[in-house]
Amino acid sequence: MSTTTATPAEQTGAHTDEAAALIGGARERIDALDDRIIGLVQERMAVSAVIQEARITSAAAGSTSRARRPCSATTGTRWASRAPRWR
Repeated sequence: MSTTTATPAEQTGAHTDEAAALIGGARERIDALDDRIIGLVQERMAVSAVIQEARITSAAAGSTSRARRPCSATTGTRWASRAPRWR
């Protein structure tokens, strides 16, 4: 039984070792970026959970009004709901 180790060029699909090294480094950077993105999404979910808990708690305390805020582009004469904006 023989085992063959693929060269870096074969592992990346590159045609030269120089390109294989560049691709390998770029893939490592992408992996690091992915880890950061996942961490940020998890942090965002935690903050969102705090907001949701505050809403639930305030509703249980008898607050039934929908939160509203002045539009940033106006002087407060118009109001915008906190509904998500779809683009």
